[in-house]
Amino acid sequence: MNVLKRIFILFLIFNLTFVSKVQAEATFNDINGDGTGFDVSAQDTTPRGIAFNNDGTKMFVVGDTDNDINEYTLSTAFDLSTATFNDINGEGSGFDVSAQDDKPIYIYFNNDGTKMFVIGNTAYDIN
Repeated sequence: MNVLKRIFILFLIFNLTFVSKVQAEATFNDINGDGTGFDVSAQDTTPRGIAFNNDGTKMFVVGDTDNDINEYTLSTAFDLSTATFNDINGEGSGFDVSAQDDKPIYIYFNNDGTKMFVIGNTAYDIN
């Protein structure tokens, strides 16, 4: 391999490593300023899955401890620092899915948000 190819390969490796590190730092936003993320432990201590509505103003978290789906409103789209819990039952819990599966792990919505699909890890099915 000639010298120019070696220099180019070293430059390419350095450039990809540097760009990847910078992109990773920019991607993971430290929303609390202390290295922690958005805390959902008041609703569920074992969150499993997450989904957003199309415009990013609603976030849904699958809770394995309480077997429910917890809904949050984001006043700024996709900005977790603006999230507030929607207490749909008035008792601090989310939408109960325990009758469908006692180990919900993932959640998906159709494109217009009118259908919710929950994947369970006990019955190994989609509800």
